Amino acid sequence: MLCAQRYPAVIQKTCGRIFKSICFQAIIFIVGSYYFVLQVNAANAVLRSDPYQARKAKNIATGNRLAIAKDLLSYAKEYINSGEFKKAYGQERISAKPVQPVLKPVRTKSQIQQEEIAKTEKSLKEMEKSMASYDADMRKNMQPVLETFKGLLKEYIDPQNPYFESLLMYDSAERAQAIKRYEEDVKRWQVNYPQSFAPIIKARLQKMLDLTKNVDYSADLKTEYYKQKFVNQVYEKKPVEWKQVFRAGKEITEYARSFAQQWLSELGEW
Repeated sequence: MLCAQRYPAVIQKTCGRIFKSICFQAIIFIVGSYYFVLQVNAANAVLRSDPYQARKAKNIATGNRLAIAKDLLSYAKEYINSGEFKKAYGQERISAKPVQPVLKPVRTKSQIQQEEIAKTEKSLKEMEKSMASYDADMRKNMQPVLETFKGLLKEYIDPQNPYFESLLMYDSAERAQAIKRYEEDVKRWQVNYPQSFAPIIKARLQKMLDLTKNVDYSADLKTEYYKQKFVNQVYEKKPVEWKQVFRAGKEITEYARSFAQQWLSELGEW
């Protein structure tokens, strides 16, 4: 079944995160942090006499988070193996593909010279037009600027002006940098969005297994400013994903680990 047929809106939204990362840490996060959201959702279901959600409410009311975890894990695998997921992955892969840059043609020194002369002549005409409306003092103050532009124009008449060479080098470097940046973006895209998403799933499953090794589920907690913190500062400095695993608990995590290991073995060389 599709997610819309099996889960209420709040779980559909959460399960969408599985697609974004294809990572079982997301499922552990659902079971841990979303526990209270599910409680509220299930309570509303009972009021609406929704049989499916009422059954989920019973699981939550009895603290049966393992049943919810099993259902979510099964759904994740089913969804990732579905045509719906393949289509969604294909669409996201295409949308994430780097756009080839529009490269400006590298100008010749002659073209650079002509453009610089044209720009300077235009600036001179505009300045002379503006200065005509200035008073005597303002015109006197602006005269050095005008002379500077006239001096530049004289220098640009010389085709061997080193300034043209520097602009030519800048154009070439800018073009080369744009090409290099695009090629690097394509390589990252090929790694993050391979043609087959199986390698991504395998990598995320392995990452989940590595993350959930050797979690101390008996670690002591203390309350500070209305928040639960680990007494052991080593644990307190652990990443948020590790803490989500701790919150989910050993029973759920061990089931998720065995589920992931089984899935990995099924994927094999795929």
